[in-house]
Amino acid sequence: MSLSPLLERALPLDPEIIDGIASGALRIFGGTLRDAGGRIVKHLVFPGNGGVGMSEVIKQELSRSVNQVQQDVIGQLAQQAMLLSAVNLLSTRQTNDTLGKQLEALGGQIDTLDQKTTSILEAVRFSQLMQFSDIKSKALASIEEAIYACQQQTDPRFIRLHIVPLRRVVSDLDTLLTSLLSDLSNRQLIENIHFTMLTADLKNKAVFVLGQTHIRLAEDDIARGYFVRNEASNARLRQRLVTLKTTGAFSPHILSRESLERLKADVENFKQLESQSGLLMTQNQLAMVLNMPSRSLLDNELLQIKMLEPVPGYTDD
Repeated sequence: MSLSPLLERALPLDPEIIDGIASGALRIFGGTLRDAGGRIVKHLVFPGNGGVGMSEVIKQELSRSVNQVQQDVIGQLAQQAMLLSAVNLLSTRQTNDTLGKQLEALGGQIDTLDQKTTSILEAVRFSQLMQFSDIKSKALASIEEAIYACQQQTDPRFIRLHIVPLRRVVSDLDTLLTSLLSDLSNRQLIENIHFTMLTADLKNKAVFVLGQTHIRLAEDDIARGYFVRNEASNARLRQRLVTLKTTGAFSPHILSRESLERLKADVENFKQLESQSGLLMTQNQLAMVLNMPSRSLLDNELLQIKMLEPVPGYTDD
């Protein structure tokens, strides 16, 4: 198929698509938009004229600061960073309302686990640092406070003041997840796997908001520290999940059908969070190498992002 007919079918990134991304009905995977079932809905097309990702400023910085081999590597990072134009919709356009709804739902799920999980936290070292009730009250409130500050405040001093609680919560959630993964036996972890995954979910959302706030404040080095620690934390969880799967802990003989289906949904959500975290790491790495603010990589107009209809009858399964 020639390129011209494909481009003739390209459509702008319209409000319905943006709302779908924000609501979670559509998700970004590679260069595609997919529905909840994983089916390709649209292919994202980024202009090759430097309008997205590889701007003239970035090209000049590449030529000035790195050699040819490095340019090839950084060029690949820049191509990946193009996807952040779409990912950034979640943080700059629609995320505040959507994340608020997600946090409300997350809080409800945590409430249902209150009594059972309190006893589990007594078995880990983390119980000395935070009571179970603090997880919802402090963590959710600090995320909401940071979002509100970014919406309402323009003075960096006030924004930094409002994210102090969130910085503490990120550290506490990371410690909690580490304690769950290191202190609980396989059986205990399986019995409380949903709470563990909710903790990881909350931690990733907190780091996302905190990291993006530091990027807004042009503090890419601080954001990088949080992204690196978050990636390491996610890696520990992923490795423990692999170990549990290898030992047969996820078999129907151990988990009920309902618990297994919920775990599958939790794992799928975790994979998406990992992917998002990886893209943020890419953005941050590129910005640090080029010594330019991360936010300068994300100043693309939405109308520059085009879409292609998937080829009829084609599936990548």
